Amino acid sequence: MALDLIDRLAAGARVAVAAIALAGWAGTALAAADAPLSGQVTLWGGANLTSAAQIVLEGFTAKNPGVALSYEKFPFAEYPTKMRLQLSTGADTPDVMIVHDFLVDSFIKAGWLADLSSVISPDAFLAGSLGNVTADGKIYGIPGQSNPTGLWYRADVFKQLGIAAPTTFEDYTAAAQKLKDAGYFIDAFDPSAAATPFQLYLYHAGGAIFNADGSIGLGDKAVAALTTLRDMVDKGYFFSATPNQADYWSAVNGGKIVARFAASSDAAYLDTNLDPKGAGGYGNWVYADPPQFDGAAKTYLYDQSFIVVNAKSKNLPAAIAVAQYLTTNTDAALVYDSIERPGIVVRQTPTALEALKAVEGGATGWAVYGGERVNATKAKLLLAAPPGTVHKDSRWNAATDAINLILPQVFSGALSPQDAVAQMTEQLQSIQ
Repeated sequence: MALDLIDRLAAGARVAVAAIALAGWAGTALAAADAPLSGQVTLWGGANLTSAAQIVLEGFTAKNPGVALSYEKFPFAEYPTKMRLQLSTGADTPDVMIVHDFLVDSFIKAGWLADLSSVISPDAFLAGSLGNVTADGKIYGIPGQSNPTGLWYRADVFKQLGIAAPTTFEDYTAAAQKLKDAGYFIDAFDPSAAATPFQLYLYHAGGAIFNADGSIGLGDKAVAALTTLRDMVDKGYFFSATPNQADYWSAVNGGKIVARFAASSDAAYLDTNLDPKGAGGYGNWVYADPPQFDGAAKTYLYDQSFIVVNAKSKNLPAAIAVAQYLTTNTDAALVYDSIERPGIVVRQTPTALEALKAVEGGATGWAVYGGERVNATKAKLLLAAPPGTVHKDSRWNAATDAINLILPQVFSGALSPQDAVAQMTEQLQSIQ
């Protein structure tokens, strides 16, 4: 198995690390082979992702017994505020943080994150996956969780109706009609929570909420995506429910909803919510590439998390090594894929190319998918062609809230897609 990045750097370095002054640190402060890593490292993040990282880092502590790791876990809704409050005081802890894509730019602008440019090679990662942690030519984080868009479907129902896994959007709509005729739904939809499906359609149509330079996207692509989504709703292809809520899972386990187009992180929701004894079946769900829209990337990195290092950390060598282990180590990638512990639903794929190759070849089968190696399928998709990437920054949540307020009027007939996109653009321009 290929050495991970930290092993390669350590093997090539024969000079012991002396004192590290933040003002002069050049990003190469890694322990040499004759100066083992040691000291305390604290990791913060949302409870679920941090719990998974704690399991994965059991392999790190076995290799680095001199490093004492501690963890602080927060509910998803709380940890952004907790981290901002902590870092704004100039505190030297936490040393390492798990930060979602929509938060990281504000942390960079505040000067809270260590520059990792000297220990990160962009060529070692999926193209575009470092965009949200790059500013002024410097890299301030390492991609951890990669969630491409994908399609889940009930293979037994599709086979019974003679429907192949849709590879184009035309295939997808044809499948939706066939399923409707047979009394099934290809997905679920709630007009009051329409921002996420709209964003999926928009990005797969080649558009964007925010462009890579931070400017507002939308425009004609958004009108076309919204028109398509409205037409799908009007044709009755979607079950009326909010995805991942109780009524949604009742319909899934009752055998009514038989497919799902979403970010691949939702694989964990199916894993934990499918009823083994329900009419929906057990082991009938499979994961596949998403249907491809004309002129767009095959899939998109819709949702990412990054491992970042506190610029004030008093133990930068160990903190950086922890960040690298979680994101580039091939053994770590395989542990992330195979976590089977109560209450942990994280089974993620990395964006480091060598780690992705390890997952493609060595991922485990998931019982709820009939033994299918779901992450191997995801890894193969990501390695086959560069995925599209979604630019997110500190405006993302406010933008999503604004979009969610406007979209219901499209599906009630009160607004045309053109007028809705014009209102969205105006609202986004006012968000700082």
